[in-house]
Amino acid sequence: MVYPERSGRSAAVVHEDGSIERMSRIPFMEGSFNEAWLQKLIADNPFLLPTEQISSQYSDLVCIGREVPVGSGETQGYIDNLYVTPSGNIVLVETKLFRNQESRRTVVAQIIDYAKELQRWDAERLNGIASDYFMKISGQAARIIDVMSSKGYLTFSDEGGLTDSINFNLSHASFLLLIVGDGIRTGVQQLADFLNENASMSFNLGLVELEIYQQENDTIIIPNLLTKTQVIERYVPTHEEPRSPIQSQYERKPVLSRREFISTFADNGGYDPDQITEFISDIESINGLSVGIAPTELTIRFSPEEGYSAALLTFSISGGHSDLYIMPGRIKASLEKHGKFPFEADDFLDYFKRFIDRKRCKTEPYEYEAGFYYAKVEDVLLQSQDLITKAEGFVNKISSSD
Repeated sequence: MVYPERSGRSAAVVHEDGSIERMSRIPFMEGSFNEAWLQKLIADNPFLLPTEQISSQYSDLVCIGREVPVGSGETQGYIDNLYVTPSGNIVLVETKLFRNQESRRTVVAQIIDYAKELQRWDAERLNGIASDYFMKISGQAARIIDVMSSKGYLTFSDEGGLTDSINFNLSHASFLLLIVGDGIRTGVQQLADFLNENASMSFNLGLVELEIYQQENDTIIIPNLLTKTQVIERYVPTHEEPRSPIQSQYERKPVLSRREFISTFADNGGYDPDQITEFISDIESINGLSVGIAPTELTIRFSPEEGYSAALLTFSISGGHSDLYIMPGRIKASLEKHGKFPFEADDFLDYFKRFIDRKRCKTEPYEYEAGFYYAKVEDVLLQSQDLITKAEGFVNKISSSD
């Protein structure tokens, strides 16, 4: 689909007394509104990119890199902003200050070249890009799954599916190419004609215009999706299109019964299923704790507030593995969100440190609170009664603080 050309627009503020004040539109080429400013803006606020209007698979963007180098030698370039979604879809963004039709054609050719280079990559390389980027902006390296988990989009049990989906989309060049700038108004049909010359790749392409208005000391941003061309419009598939692994994974897998989950968990890890059953039953018997089961997880949950629960401990089965992990940052955030003091979890978290598998830690336990930390399941089962006592003390503490 190609949207028609968009005419000039204006904006105004209606004050409480009914008077209207026209806002002044600010071109990017004026003042501090340049491409570097724009790149940082959409990296920190990816919701400004209306990608869900192209497809729901491009929602919940997470920026994993800026000025990402691709190619080498004379063909080397830099992807302005690179994003990944929780479903493993990949979005390349090129920011441009458009001045003439030739520059538009050039930038489309440029971003397609970047997509061709990116097709040679794999999930491991993207994780390296992400680690460098987050080290630079926050002082803490993080993989893509770490960030997805800290934002609540995914859990660690989704890592295998996410990796498979990223690799699938990379190998198939299944990307969204997004050109973002100001003043993208004419020559839209020429872009569609140019895309027909590159119909062999499975990318979508969109043009986004960000209108910038100044209202006293405030800046108002209005994103507009001007053009989108979809894969299905550039070729007619002769068979059902393959779905990415993470999409197929959740359509196929049913929720297991507790017995089925425990049996799978025990088989994967070589554990005694009776020990696991007893531990889960005992901890569930505590007032204030409950058990929830998803296709690949069984979660011990606590309730900081009536009608709401949050994960305390998570058993996961994914990729033939069994894991037990804790996310201290999410626990404390849940407490704070519901009017509890985050430090009320400290006793339980400090006790649980003895079970952390330090060989699987990138940092000292809890140094990076937004991360997840794996436990040695054998040690947990051996000291299960003491752990249950600590868990009971934790829920009693937050109940008494009401």
